[in-house]
Amino acid sequence: MKKQLFGGFILLAVAAQSQTLTYANFSGIPNQTITCNLAQNSSFNTALLTTTGNGVTWNASGLLQAPSTPSINLGYHPVSSTPYASLFPMADMSRYDPALASVMNYEYYQFNTDSMTYVGEYEPSSGQHEIFQNPEKFLVFPFSYGQTFTDNYAKTNYSNATTISSYQTGIRTLNYNGYGTLILPQGSFPNTALITSSRTNSLGPTAYDYWWYDVSSGMMLMNYHTNAGTTTIGYFNGNLTTSVHNTPEQDMQVKVINNGQGNPSLQLCGNGNYTLTVWNVSGEELAGVNLKAGEEYILPESFEPGVYIVKLIHDKYSRTIHVVK
Repeated sequence: MKKQLFGGFILLAVAAQSQTLTYANFSGIPNQTITCNLAQNSSFNTALLTTTGNGVTWNASGLLQAPSTPSINLGYHPVSSTPYASLFPMADMSRYDPALASVMNYEYYQFNTDSMTYVGEYEPSSGQHEIFQNPEKFLVFPFSYGQTFTDNYAKTNYSNATTISSYQTGIRTLNYNGYGTLILPQGSFPNTALITSSRTNSLGPTAYDYWWYDVSSGMMLMNYHTNAGTTTIGYFNGNLTTSVHNTPEQDMQVKVINNGQGNPSLQLCGNGNYTLTVWNVSGEELAGVNLKAGEEYILPESFEPGVYIVKLIHDKYSRTIHVVK
């Protein structure tokens, strides 16, 4: 991105601007929904973590989705839409999957022109939660290649809805140390920034995060997290388009039909063959079938009323939807 002297200055200025994370480019974050597929740890090439510099390539095309795990559709929602809004008065938005709200954490954020700040989270199934008295910034604007940012934080941890388990302080250090092209299973993203983070904790080990962002849109493309020997890899692909593997909407159209008897059916309207997998909101795989375009799949009578996660795979592409019975 980045023979005359004056022309060289112009090119350098344009390159620097295109590599910079800005509020203008990331301002669409509150309207984004990220389809997150958890990856098999063994399919991740750890050499990507040390691939830094300007104009580099991260080849993560070999990532495989962890077996028996549904895609998670993380969207940003008003804080008032959550049952724990009163605990996080500093937050102006919350991130969660409505279909998995009973089993996944609600995350709370404050989004400003200079930063995206994390202020806490709540786990509905256990009541465990954390509230930041001094929130931590995990994204700042503008943020340019080669820049470092350090931020202190302080928080209170709760072991259930009311019991304080600890007070913790620490330092998060952000580094913008890579810019180039990220290759995911569904295609290539040439305008990608790598932001790395180390997060110290007064009571525990240091946690490390690696975030790959599409600079032009603010969309998170891939994340690698490790803390005390536990590693999580997520790659985000359900609602991304690239110049390599673009899935035309008409190729994977699905109609959800309510037959009036409580057993909705899915009608595949595209072309070719599909693999259809159904999970419940707890992540338990309930069914898997192969279908042709034009065929229908009816949710079985044995399925209890509730929300089900349905993933369709067609050729190289996948699509995840939620079906309510």
